[in-house]
Amino acid sequence: MDVLADTKIQGGQGIGSRNLLEYFLILVLTVCLGGAIFLSVWKGLAFISLGYEVRALEREEGELINLSRELEVEKGMLTSPERIEKIARKQLGMINPGPDQIRVIR
Repeated sequence: MDVLADTKIQGGQGIGSRNLLEYFLILVLTVCLGGAIFLSVWKGLAFISLGYEVRALEREEGELINLSRELEVEKGMLTSPERIEKIARKQLGMINPGPDQIRVIR
């Protein structure tokens, strides 16, 4: 019976230590290759996602710049001396002071 078992192992029908090592190396290489492919795809998707995010932030920046310009124009209109004088005279009933109403403080 021992002769039959030895013959099967020597004939390549059994799993020897060399075949086990080859299977292990193939498994390791397959896992490494799969991991490399996974990381490559993940990196590409992350790059695309960041591109979309940058584009959205650039669009938001443009909108904020336009809003800032509009607010500067509105500030200029609201603080103009002519507008302030018009509101003071019409809505508040203010008038220019007479010479006897002016006092100089030193």
